[in-house]
Parts: sequence; C-alpha cells; structure tokens
Amino acid sequence: MEFQDIESKTSNIVRAQYEENPYPRRKTITSSIEPITVLDLKKVAAIKFNDSPLLSCESLNVLVAGCGTGRHAISTAQRFKNCQALAIDLSLSSLAYAKRKTDELGIKNIEYMQVDILQTKKLKRNFDIIEASGVLHHMKDPIDGWNVLLSSLKSDGLMKVGLYRKLARRHIIKTRSEIDPHELKSNCSDKMGSFRKS
Repeated sequence: MEFQDIESKTSNIVRAQYEENPYPRRKTITSSIEPITVLDLKKVAAIKFNDSPLLSCESLNVLVAGCGTGRHAISTAQRFKNCQALAIDLSLSSLAYAKRKTDELGIKNIEYMQVDILQTKKLKRNFDIIEASGVLHHMKDPIDGWNVLLSSLKSDGLMKVGLYRKLARRHIIKTRSEIDPHELKSNCSDKMGSFRKS
C-alpha cells in the first residue's frame, strides 16, 4: 500500500469517518467466483457496445475506486479472467482489513493503495474497467469524481457505478428516525447497546 496525499476537505472528513468505522464490517470474506471474460459479461449482462478490443482482451487492468474493507475488490478481481486489480480507498483501516482478508484467501492479483479518487490522475494509469460502488455520492461534487474516473478509463473501457437511492435505504432511514428522539451519538456505546436490545 502506498500513500497519496488527500487534499480535499470533504475527502478528509469521509476518510476520518471510515478510519473510525471501516465499512462494510465483515468477519469473513469468501472466495467462490468462476472467472469470466468481458465477452461472457457482455452476453450475461446484455451490455450493448460495438466490437471493441476489450472483448478479446487477454488480460484486464481493473480499478476498484472506493474498495472499503475489500469485499468488492476481491469479488471483482476474481470475476475476470487474467485481471490485475488496483483497489483504492481513503481509509487505511479499511485497506488494512482488505489486504489481510485478501492474503488469507491467497489472492495475488489485487494491489491496494490509499488514494483519493480526485487524485487518481496522479497514478498515470489507464484502466480497461473501473468500478465505483457506493462512493461518488460521498463527494462534494460527484460529477468531479465521475470525470476524474473517466479520465483514467481507456477509450473502449467499461465503467460500473453504483449509487445509493432512498428506496434501497428505506430501512436505514426508518431506523434513524427511531434513534433520533433518543439523541444517541455514535460514541454512546452503552446507550446504543441498550437501544439495540429494545
């Protein structure tokens, strides 16, 4: 893991949050994916794009932007045949956990690095596939993050982006509305513990 300066104020706030609370918290990460090619992906996911060198690419360079504690990076690195993955995140705590789980699984094709998405250009690398799930909406300007990632994507590359929606987070919104009247903070472990038991 290498360190890249994190200059954005918003990025530093997000980094501090995930240093204290690495996400997602997982005791185990399993490995059981049958690797596929981009041509296989095109067929099963019904991706529509014209003939591209990517379809016959022998080896892929993949960026997982905002890898958290490694589940996404591990599944992506195993999903594609002959791929090399770079997984970046703001949080060293999350990256350390991801690296430990990757080593436990004996996975050799993932490199981890602490990098702000906004600093991705400094890597001077272009990727065949970029995946960013649950990340861009944390940024001060998500479109800036989108554009930085696009600048690191090869012209015939694929980018997969996942964003939060209110519909998918309705159970979280409901839980927060139940917690708010109790004025609990994240560091009130005794109070939070008793709330969880109720």
